[in-house]
Amino acid sequence: MYLDLYYESRTNGEFRHRLHQLLGEIERYWDLAQSNSAFLTRYQEALFEFVKFCNFNSVFLTPHFWPRYPPATNL
Repeated sequence: MYLDLYYESRTNGEFRHRLHQLLGEIERYWDLAQSNSAFLTRYQEALFEFVKFCNFNSVFLTPHFWPRYPPATNL
């Protein structure tokens, strides 16, 4: 089944809600995994659940891995 992420993320409230829930879990477990390696497995599970939810499209993870571009560097 084809999933139009652009359309779903803009028009489907249930999709957006679940998307934000999964991103919140990823952020929370990432922060916990930085101080305690026992949470690393849960972080990986949350990340995999998110990727499956988006049909293996990682576009919504871009802000997680690259939160801001260095301002002193040109594009």
